[in-house]
Amino acid sequence: MRYSLTHSSASDRDQRTAYSAGGIVYRVTLHRIEVAMISTHGGKRWGLPKGHVRRGETAEMAAVREIAEETGLNGVVVQHITTIEYWFRINVTRIHKYVDIFLVRYANGDITPQQSEVDDACWVSIEEAITKGKRIGLLVTFAGTIPSMIPEFPSGITVVPKLAEGALAALDAGDFATHDRLAAEAARDLADCDAIALGQFSLARAKSLVEQATGRPVLTTPDSAVVKLKRLLGG
Repeated sequence: MRYSLTHSSASDRDQRTAYSAGGIVYRVTLHRIEVAMISTHGGKRWGLPKGHVRRGETAEMAAVREIAEETGLNGVVVQHITTIEYWFRINVTRIHKYVDIFLVRYANGDITPQQSEVDDACWVSIEEAITKGKRIGLLVTFAGTIPSMIPEFPSGITVVPKLAEGALAALDAGDFATHDRLAAEAARDLADCDAIALGQFSLARAKSLVEQATGRPVLTTPDSAVVKLKRLLGG
């Protein structure tokens, strides 16, 4: 984790690095532990409050500020949990994104969604938070594999399948560039998912293009996706 983060540009003008921070805000009630979540994209995506680290801010400072702005809640950082890293593209520029996530203890404030950026904000139980809004895109090149793959994901997960039409034929013809391009184009329809799983091993070669096209974390095989999701869900 980087304790002091400032924005910087790579020497290549078509590539830069971006930093964000956010947190799991929790409170203990009489009957359960609750966490604060926000929804965006018209209420279709639920997640944690987070946002850009401003110049001169530490990641902790940014997390506390973003939480207050997006939810109306004030909190105290308890510890760093993880750093998420991925690539995406804006026009011709490739962005290397880092997101630091902290555990934050609720201090005060009434939960109020930020009108300009957030559709809703609410307290939910830990059990609800684990599955709330979990949408996993499943990108495949062969439609026949979809029915057998979906039941392999943990319960509570919404799996959104997408067929990369023409990609398998291109692969069979040895046209790897077209295969990868068609996969990335199809993946754009999964950009509102929390993560994307690639349904065939052959799709692993297109991982970076899919990440750039969607800005979402990409898991390169269905097996690794299921294992990681089960671990996240405590299963």
